[in-house]
Amino acid sequence: MKKLRFLLLALLAALLLAGTGLAAPAATATSSKVLVNGRAVAFEAYNIDGCNYFKLRDLAMALAGSEKQFDVGWDGTGNAVTLTSGKAYTPVGGELSAGSGKTPAVCASSAAVSLDGRALSLRAWNINDYNYFKLRDVGASLDFGVGWNGAENTVTIDTSTGYTAQAVLAVHFLDVGQGDSEFVQLPSGKTLLIDAGEAEYGDRVVADLKALGVTKLDYVVATHPHADHIGGMSKVLSSFAIGAVYVPNAVTTTATYKYFLAAVKSCGAPAYVVRAGASLFADEDGAAAAVLAPNSESYDDLNNYSLVLRLSYGSRAFLFTGDAEALSEKEITANVQADVLKVGHHGSSSSTNAAFLARVAPSYAVIEVGAGNDYGHPAAQTLSRLAGAGAAVYRTDKNGSVTMRCDGKNITVSTER
Repeated sequence: MKKLRFLLLALLAALLLAGTGLAAPAATATSSKVLVNGRAVAFEAYNIDGCNYFKLRDLAMALAGSEKQFDVGWDGTGNAVTLTSGKAYTPVGGELSAGSGKTPAVCASSAAVSLDGRALSLRAWNINDYNYFKLRDVGASLDFGVGWNGAENTVTIDTSTGYTAQAVLAVHFLDVGQGDSEFVQLPSGKTLLIDAGEAEYGDRVVADLKALGVTKLDYVVATHPHADHIGGMSKVLSSFAIGAVYVPNAVTTTATYKYFLAAVKSCGAPAYVVRAGASLFADEDGAAAAVLAPNSESYDDLNNYSLVLRLSYGSRAFLFTGDAEALSEKEITANVQADVLKVGHHGSSSSTNAAFLARVAPSYAVIEVGAGNDYGHPAAQTLSRLAGAGAAVYRTDKNGSVTMRCDGKNITVSTER
């Protein structure tokens, strides 16, 4: 048995590349003109991956006195930015100053951001010790209009109108019995699949995706090597063009896992071993997916190797937890606040502990579970905790597949039954 496990580890190493987390992109001083309510404003802004990023204090300065004015606070000890809507901004000096024009060093910001006490999902970069935020993300959070005129290379900010999202993000929680599978259609048109249920559900997952017009899966995530999560992956990987595959550093000796590894090799897509701190993508037309767990090198239980993903779009976020249990939940130090929680381990009592649930504070919870399963999932304790948190609960055993659509501000829900 030890020899077989060693061989699997060697095969995993041969097939997969080490994840490097979120790579720092290049930032160049923006050449775009900016109009605020029709008035030209000289912002110090940077173009990163084709998007313009601004300092919040500069935006607050430019919007002061308007319908969407806001104040900005900074807690250096807590590394936190606080925004207060409707409050006039008090300048501290240096706002709207000109940049050096040089290409600066960039790193991902670790600062937390809140608006009126609510945590926001804002992608930020730290440049020259300042945090810079994507204008569309800020517009979605504070609800002001953001426009772009490519012919004139001009960004427009209109505080008399609300924010209009560029596109809709759709999340499909597929009914695969006592297993997990989530499919995401990103605003950019790209796709993300997380898990694919047991092997017997592989054909159904493929059929569901083809019914949605899917021909390529850009991002494929196998949260951990249990059969009810990766069993259907072999069929999926052989049925579509695959962009990249992401897995945790976990192996098992099961035949299902060996079939999965063989399917990864056969599909020809690059594959990555990732853990907390990595990023699947930083900006797919405003959507970002960060890996929050696992945080330790090894666990006794395969469930705790589960890749936990936080998918954000505009001011909303979805948290996908695989089968992560209380140990992994406690290890996560990153922001886990999410409007939608994919409940861990099919609603088992060993997941979704009270402290973790309080940090997530979901409005919606989805439990992927099989009808009349032998495990007693979902546990009464978990359902009680979700009820106490005020989350609207959807279950695939009762509702069938569940679809949620998000425009960056609002979330709508539809069910199969």
